[in-house]
Amino acid sequence: MDKTEVYHLINTLNQDQERCRVIKTVSFNFGRTSTSIFGTFAVCMAQKLPQTECLTFWQCEWEPRQLHAQVFVHITLAFESVTVLELRDALFPSAAVFGRLVRALPRLSSLKCWNVVFEKHGYVAGRIWELHPLRLDDAEVWSSDDVADFLVFIGAQLRHLFWRSRSLNKCLELLPVTAESLLSLDFRPQTFLVDFTPAVNLGVLSISSHLEDLDTVAKILSHVLLPKLTEVTITSTLVYTGAFSSSFIKDGLDGVDKDSYALLD
Repeated sequence: MDKTEVYHLINTLNQDQERCRVIKTVSFNFGRTSTSIFGTFAVCMAQKLPQTECLTFWQCEWEPRQLHAQVFVHITLAFESVTVLELRDALFPSAAVFGRLVRALPRLSSLKCWNVVFEKHGYVAGRIWELHPLRLDDAEVWSSDDVADFLVFIGAQLRHLFWRSRSLNKCLELLPVTAESLLSLDFRPQTFLVDFTPAVNLGVLSISSHLEDLDTVAKILSHVLLPKLTEVTITSTLVYTGAFSSSFIKDGLDGVDKDSYALLD
């Protein structure tokens, strides 16, 4: 979408204010092109999208100084009601620019990131986040280690964490920061060196693993002492992803150490 198309969309929306008032999701697919059209849209639609809940960016590459600082004020005015930010295949010039975007959404409570990368990892002074903390309730992190570093830096007190990344060490760095506030955790570990002990309020734990690892999962969970844990979900899959015969699946289940089931009980 180029600027001409953006202005056409803006004019169309401005001709029907009732349509603006019922829009729940605004999604931009930049196709690796300039994100300046987002700034244009935000400036023109300030205070005109009162019911928008979700803002989504696809294939987004922010360039340094692409959006003037004043534009973020208009982003706040246009998307003040947004509670969910989804970023898919997004590249930011720095963690500071990413932080400026999320801080521009005052009601943001849910952050969902797929393949989000920062070119520079320097962070703005922590004092800013102490005075104006980001009050996230949940985060969904898919192969976005830089986002995990950001959440650690700001001391995010998450209630729900969905983790899918090969870098389990990043999850291990984040868990102690958000452990006391965490109510649910869904992750797929590459190893099982995970200490859940600090998560004293964790009520729901979901683990995805290969069926071959079920014995290890059972041994780890048998030593977990979480006073508020009420629900455990284990999703086990076979490594091979082709079509299975019923006998193949049965053989896989039969191969699980029977003591594992006793440990889980």
